[in-house]
Amino acid sequence: MFGCAFLLDGTATSFAWLFKSFLQSMDSQSLKIIMTDQDHAITKPIGEIFPDSCHGLCLWHISRNAPSHLGNLNGKANFHALFYKCRQVYTHEIYKCFKKEFLDGDPLIWREVAQNCTTYTFEAMMDEKSSRVRTVHFNTTTMEIHCTCKKFAFCGCLCFHALRIPSVKNVKKIFISISLEDGLKILKKGMYGGNVAEFS
Repeated sequence: MFGCAFLLDGTATSFAWLFKSFLQSMDSQSLKIIMTDQDHAITKPIGEIFPDSCHGLCLWHISRNAPSHLGNLNGKANFHALFYKCRQVYTHEIYKCFKKEFLDGDPLIWREVAQNCTTYTFEAMMDEKSSRVRTVHFNTTTMEIHCTCKKFAFCGCLCFHALRIPSVKNVKKIFISISLEDGLKILKKGMYGGNVAEFS
C-alpha cells in the first residue's frame, strides 16, 4: 500500500491526525517500523499512536543534519570517512551484539558491594564459584556505567555485566555516550570485522 498526505502544518496535532487516519485505513494494524527525521513534532505522536513500533531515523536526514552539529570536525580530512564507516557499523551487527549480550546477562549473579552518593559498585559473575568476577560502577544520576571487562572500550558494545545492572536499580532506559577519541579507536580497529573477543 502506498499513501500520501498533505498537511496544513508540521505540528504534533497534524501528525497525530495523519497517523490515526493511517491506522484507520489499515484496519488498526500498526506499523512494525517507521522511519522519520528527528522532528520532535513527529516523535511524540509516534510514541502515542504507534507505541509498539520501532522508530528509526532516516539515514539521509542524519547525513544532512550531522555537519551542523560537528563544528570544526568538518574540516578534518579523515573524519568524514570514519563517520560514514561508523554509520555502516552501527546497524544490524551492533543490534545482534546488543541482543546477545542482553540475553547472556539473564543468569548473571550480582551483589552490591559499595555505594558513594549515587554511584553504586557491584560485583558480577556467572555463578557463585566463578573465579571471573567483574566490577561494575553505576551512577544513577548521570547514568554512567563502567565495567572492568572493558568490552565497550574494546569494540563499542556494552557487556552483559553492564547491561544487567541498570535493571537492578529499576532503570529501564540507558543512554550510551562515547568520546570522540574512543570512537575513533574502535573504528580503526575494524569493529565487527570477525575479530571480536569473547568476554564473560
